[in-house]
Amino acid sequence: MTNIDTAVRRMFHKNIPVEKIALDHKISIKRVNKIISNQTGMSNTKTHPRKLRGKAFNAKVKTYANQGLSFSDIASIMDCSYSTIKRAFDDTKPKKNSKPVAKKIHVPTKLKTSNKRTASFSILWGAMSFSRTTTLND
Repeated sequence: MTNIDTAVRRMFHKNIPVEKIALDHKISIKRVNKIISNQTGMSNTKTHPRKLRGKAFNAKVKTYANQGLSFSDIASIMDCSYSTIKRAFDDTKPKKNSKPVAKKIHVPTKLKTSNKRTASFSILWGAMSFSRTTTLND
């Protein structure tokens, strides 16, 4: 471990953006992420790079997209994958209700019973059909 690793981690824990850390130490964003992720026990904290994609990240992606950049360009700028940018951009869209709203159906309290019974059959693929209705006696 070098002094630059310690300095990068200290800046990262002070919530300084990864881009600024890379500029200050004249290293790539990928290298900063590698230093941060190699820290022992880092994956369990809220500051792990996998858990950094939040509202600020999504907002930055949206501003780049509004400037007309493609997802591939944004991914190269932010040093992450195309799918991460796509997920971040999809998170900024308003979500539709995934569950359909159930409509209330009027169910009568007492069903009417009919005294009629109908039987029907057809021949020649429905060309001729016959039906017979009978009245049931109680």
